[in-house]
Formats: sequence, structure tokens, C-alpha cells
Amino acid sequence: MVLRVSRRYSLALYDAAVKSGRLESVIADVDMILSLLNSSRQLELFFKSPIISPVRKKKSVTELFGNKIEKLSLEFIFLLIKHKRENIIRTLLEDFIFLTKEKKGIVDINIRTAVEMNDYEKEKIIREMEIFTKKKIIANFVIDKNVIGGFTVQVKDTIVDASIKRQLDNLKTKFKEANIFAKN
Repeated sequence: MVLRVSRRYSLALYDAAVKSGRLESVIADVDMILSLLNSSRQLELFFKSPIISPVRKKKSVTELFGNKIEKLSLEFIFLLIKHKRENIIRTLLEDFIFLTKEKKGIVDINIRTAVEMNDYEKEKIIREMEIFTKKKIIANFVIDKNVIGGFTVQVKDTIVDASIKRQLDNLKTKFKEANIFAKN
């Protein structure tokens, strides 16, 4: 339910931003608001609170963001408050960022390796993933000691596991299936 609601709102914001020629400014606003939500638990609780009246929320949002964000972004937050959707503002804004990247043909991926990769290796994986996804890649590289050699790549809900650990697990499964170690 929340995903459908967030997509409707993020699409509306995206369309309005494109039509007004303010897409990049709205993206910057959304990034800034998400950053504030990440750094301030009080702000998130403020948006989620059913006790604070819509009038008070609008006044506080105006004081907090006022001239710091686009009028369109401010009106979007007011719309969320009016329709009692401000409690899911984080989800809505994250979906907006995801949607804008999707529309621009960009996808975020997470690459996990056991050791730090050099720039050449990183670029090679990024190029291969761009060929695989047919999209521009923004890669997040993470060192994960649980990866034994090789790497894993997560693209949305898909995981490409090119680790030695995975290959050893596959080999172990094949041995079990073939009863190679079965005693006669």
C-alpha cells in the first residue's frame, strides 16, 4: 500500500518539477530534506506525530524551510500534510530520488568485496554492470570480510554472487548431490 501511495506522490512531484523546469532544484531540495531527516530524529518524529496539528506543522515547515527550498517543494510538503501523508515523508522522498534516477537511466548498485579494489578493478566492474543493466551505474563499494574472494553485486533485488565462497558452496552442493563422499 505504502509503495503505491509513495509512487503516486513521487510521480506527481516529478511531473510538476519537469513541467516547471525545476527538476534539478527539487532533487537538491529532496536530498537536503532527506539529509535532515537522517540527522534529526526529532524532525522525523515531528512529521510522524498525530498530535501536532496540520496548521502547526505547516507553520513549522515554513519556518524551517521557508526560502531555503523551491516553492514547489514546499507546496509538496504542504500537500502531504493536507492529505495526512507526512508520516511517510521519508519513503515518499526516497521513492522520488529512485524515480528520478530511473527516468534518467541510472541505477544504484552495491558491490561487496573482501578487500579494497583498485580504481581499474572498480571501473571494470562498473563497465560490466552497465553492459549487464543497460543503464548508467552509481556504485557503492563496501568491504565485507564475509566475502571470501571475488565480489557480490546487488542491483535492486538481484544479487550477482561472483565470490569464491559461493563457488565453494555450489561445489559442496554438487558433491552432496552426486554422493561423492557417501560410504558404501
